[in-house]
Amino acid sequence: MHPIEGLLAQFSCGIGVKQGYPLSPLFFGLYLNGLEKHLDALDGDNPPQLVDIVVKLLLYANDLALMSETPQRLHKQINVMSKFRVERQLVINVSKTKVVVFEKRRNAAPEFTYRGTTIERVQSLKYLGLKLHSTKGMAVAIDKLTVVGKKAFFALRHRCNDLSIIDPEVMYQLFDSLVRPVLSYACEVWTGCTGAKGLQQAEQVHRMFLRGILTVNKTTSTFAMLGEFGRYPLEYFWWQQTLKYYDRLRESTPNRLLYCAYQTQL
Repeated sequence: MHPIEGLLAQFSCGIGVKQGYPLSPLFFGLYLNGLEKHLDALDGDNPPQLVDIVVKLLLYANDLALMSETPQRLHKQINVMSKFRVERQLVINVSKTKVVVFEKRRNAAPEFTYRGTTIERVQSLKYLGLKLHSTKGMAVAIDKLTVVGKKAFFALRHRCNDLSIIDPEVMYQLFDSLVRPVLSYACEVWTGCTGAKGLQQAEQVHRMFLRGILTVNKTTSTFAMLGEFGRYPLEYFWWQQTLKYYDRLRESTPNRLLYCAYQTQL
């Protein structure tokens, strides 16, 4: 390690794998294989369902999410997880374990503990790169994406200044390749529930980019700037991606969770 103070002495690490190492999700899958069977014993407690598919938990890469519709069932799931941990000789980092209660408005909820340690209840949680809120759902996701999108835009502008890139066509391509994907992350699922205000908030980054090229002030008409370069608002792209995703969902097989979630929302 090389902090500001200087290079630290060499040390060995006998646990875990390197950040982003491919073995991480592989080991995760091998060690947690069988957890779902342990949770089958709780099926009599009305587990969450999407259409006819029981959703006991969600597993992706090295992330695990236990799903429950009642506090009692979640307590039982945590107990099952504790016993499974002993069998597989695993260590669960309670400080990184959170509880989110999705509801219309925040209410009091019982305390959840793991081996005597209280599991923190939070109002929002970042899952698979998307921020989910306990009462606002995915509506707050755009706030975080806008912040990250601005950082990507400022980094792009700084790099263009360093390399003396002033050709608008090149800058368009760079913006669409480096900044737009950041702002559009998971737009297929949040565009329809964000609202016009949230979409306009993310569009600010696009307007900042256009004003920077034209060197105009904030009062300049957005449509005039878009018309000058023959571009459309990013909202058009987001809705286009959403409609394409909608078409894919309609053609999905009935045994897919995404298709079941789509059918549940109809």
